[in-house]
Amino acid sequence: MTLQRKIKSTIGFLWLTLCATTAIAQSHYAAHSLLRNGEWYRLVIAQSGMYAMGVTELPALQGKSIANIALYGRDGSMLPESNGTARPDDLPPIASQVIDNNGNGLFDSEDKVVFYAEGPDVWRYDV
Repeated sequence: MTLQRKIKSTIGFLWLTLCATTAIAQSHYAAHSLLRNGEWYRLVIAQSGMYAMGVTELPALQGKSIANIALYGRDGSMLPESNGTARPDDLPPIASQVIDNNGNGLFDSEDKVVFYAEGPDVWRYDV
């Protein structure tokens, strides 16, 4: 076997190994996307922190049932460098609390959605 043929064979093996590793990393997919049903609104988070948003910040939610309000999303950080890193294929829930100050069950001027969100600049330290 010539040196050129050995190199081509080795490159082919590495490519197959990399493809197999990437395919194994994401082996579970949601049957249906959460985005398939309901009304969705996009929030832009500029920096990490606690947020309390009312009707002023979320006017489209005014008059909606509090039982139907939920937050979903990802942290705002960059995607990992490695394609083999597992990450959810659908939007994971974000811990939040809807505070119904007047107890009527509808989102109105006295109510708030409270949650923590990460912004686009996130530092992760190796411990």
